[in-house]
Amino acid sequence: MKALKTMVVATVLVGLVTLDVEARAGLNSQIFLAPSANFSGVKVKARYRDNGRHRDFRVEAENVRLAPGTRLVITVRGATVGTMVVTNLRTARFNVTTELRQTVPEIARGSVVQVKTQAGAIIASGTF
Repeated sequence: MKALKTMVVATVLVGLVTLDVEARAGLNSQIFLAPSANFSGVKVKARYRDNGRHRDFRVEAENVRLAPGTRLVITVRGATVGTMVVTNLRTARFNVTTELRQTVPEIARGSVVQVKTQAGAIIASGTF
């Protein structure tokens, strides 16, 4: 009987530790942003990972119908978090990680991510 009680207590404690680690780890998600009408062919995805020690945020765009060298603005909850540049292959990438001591935005469920032109035209938008 005593062994059974010990096993039950140990199982409960392991469960509590697991829940605590998951709560601290935060959001780990990838979303596909919806293109605006003026940029209907663009494909944009955003990924946010938080493992409790490090966070990283990445945005990747494909089929961007703008001139190579065009700078795109990334916003999270309305605040600019960075820029990315359109390549000759019509792609653009943005990546920040706390592992490299870069500033990574805090992203939670409901956070809106937008990719815009420097003039403010929305290219794509999505919500975590």
